[in-house]
Amino acid sequence: MRSLYMCCHLDNMTGYGQQNCQFIAGFREAGINVSAFATGLADNPEPLPSYVRDSLVPKSQPYPVFLVQPPSFRPESKVINRVWFIVWESSRLDPRWVKSIDQSSAIVTPSDWNATCFSACGVEAPIYRVPLFTLPGYSFHPHTERNKFVYGCSGHLNGQAGRKNLSAAITAFETAFPRTADVELQVKIGQYDYVELPEDPRIVVTRRHLSAEEMQKWYADLDVFVHPSKSEGWGFQPLQAMATGRPVIACKYGGVAEYFDDRVGLEVSYSYQPAHDMYQDHGHWAEPDVDSLVENMLYAYSHRDEMIRLGLNGSERAKKYTLKNTMQKLIPVLEKHGVIF
Repeated sequence: MRSLYMCCHLDNMTGYGQQNCQFIAGFREAGINVSAFATGLADNPEPLPSYVRDSLVPKSQPYPVFLVQPPSFRPESKVINRVWFIVWESSRLDPRWVKSIDQSSAIVTPSDWNATCFSACGVEAPIYRVPLFTLPGYSFHPHTERNKFVYGCSGHLNGQAGRKNLSAAITAFETAFPRTADVELQVKIGQYDYVELPEDPRIVVTRRHLSAEEMQKWYADLDVFVHPSKSEGWGFQPLQAMATGRPVIACKYGGVAEYFDDRVGLEVSYSYQPAHDMYQDHGHWAEPDVDSLVENMLYAYSHRDEMIRLGLNGSERAKKYTLKNTMQKLIPVLEKHGVIF
């Protein structure tokens, strides 16, 4: 049996952790034995799948490695060969990171935007674009009539509140509907996340962890998903909303532009602004225009049949983004560069 050594963070809660669990599932489905060294691991509140636990090894080994880490990660020098999967959320890489990245045999990234930015930052290692997938458990749910129109926004903030920008969705909702009774904004955040909220009973916050089944129901209970993020390297949440059949309001920028446009939602105007917080001095990203968010939220409220049509379009498009399709592109890259052995 062919083998692969993988170095990554693992959890069954965040998009990043679930992505890596799915990589392991995809390799196993392809008949590849995976040994996974977890640089970070969380088994609570959602336990890791048994196949992930079965793949864990206690420490790093000097084998060819599939490295799934942020660009700031410092790989061990004893690793003899690596292909590095990188997702980044602003336009610039630190030059010190580029030097480390270029010691890889190849770079894999899911978006044209990341690939272009990495090249512009001086990465000379071969760069392969391999689009990601919809996380498992998300499928089309028919729209149901109800006595209110429901918007939703979500994000696992954890130091990323400035980039996820949920406050912009809250501000836009309050501006668009100061006195409208038959609207609601659902806000899904982590248990320990903080977001400033007005005293408005129409804004409903869910802080507890939701399973994949509960999250799909959460999306299905929306009429429109609002994604005010300033940048994503990929962005699982808009794609999950699309898979469920809900239109998306978002900037067509960064990784989201791989699968989102005005045929599946409403595009928000934006301006290029310097990145901040943990991305300080790492280039620019898209600052959504709050007035454009307001206009799009009002438009969605007044054009409900069109929103249903856009949601149907999105669910069909999301079907293309499967784990199988990702693996069909990723595995040959790893084979070419000697990481599968």
